Amino acid sequence: MRVTIGNQGPRLSEEQLRDFEDELTVQRLPESYRGFLLANNGGSPSPDTIDVPNWRVSTDVAIFFGLHRADQYWNDLRWNLELFREGRPIENALPIANDSSGDYFCLELHGAGAVVLFEPFDFENRYPVAPDFDTFIRGLRWFED
Repeated sequence: MRVTIGNQGPRLSEEQLRDFEDELTVQRLPESYRGFLLANNGGSPSPDTIDVPNWRVSTDVAIFFGLHRADQYWNDLRWNLELFREGRPIENALPIANDSSGDYFCLELHGAGAVVLFEPFDFENRYPVAPDFDTFIRGLRWFED
């Protein structure tokens, strides 16, 4: 199934993305996620439903965060990273999206870059969603009643 992205952020350059990686102190984000940022720089996916094993049956991906989203700062990667880390000892996790309830989808910044979910008031538990970003995108589906 093809996923389309609406409400994309401003076009990113390779240099802007490398600067962000330097801020994160990672050598390089996973290639599939880098490609997503360079092509879309965040936005709203369609379809937008994702299954989260061992949690609720499914939820939505309301928005992927992007860089330099001054028009919508609440959709900015840096802003969400600061908010996510505020007072929480969570390392090696980059918030890349959220659902309509404010739960965070995060990319683990080690290994293959698994995608996990954190609830906003329960950062003790991480719920694995996909082993990598490509699998996460391929897991998006239409909502079924």
